Amino acid sequence: MAEPANIANNAAARAALRPVNWERFVTVMTNMGFGHDPDTPGSSVRFTPPPERGPPITFHKPHPDPTLYPNHIRAFGKRLKDNYGWTEEELLTFNRSLGV
Repeated sequence: MAEPANIANNAAARAALRPVNWERFVTVMTNMGFGHDPDTPGSSVRFTPPPERGPPITFHKPHPDPTLYPNHIRAFGKRLKDNYGWTEEELLTFNRSLGV
């Protein structure tokens, strides 16, 4: 069972998320070593991780407004954690690098 302090910290971290522009997200992903393929069909965008991290992951670019809202950021974070086994600390560092 999670300790009360951890639950409070996680709730505070979730509440502190702010919207982020899609291009900022792409910049952070490429800075983390992911390749970026904007030419996939429709609104899907494929990100290819460094070879040791596993298979590519696809995210849908929001449209017509290219803003990622907290629900998007949390969902993307969960997928990154599920696909690449990132720890919560790595995801928090990722969120901080987004400026959220």
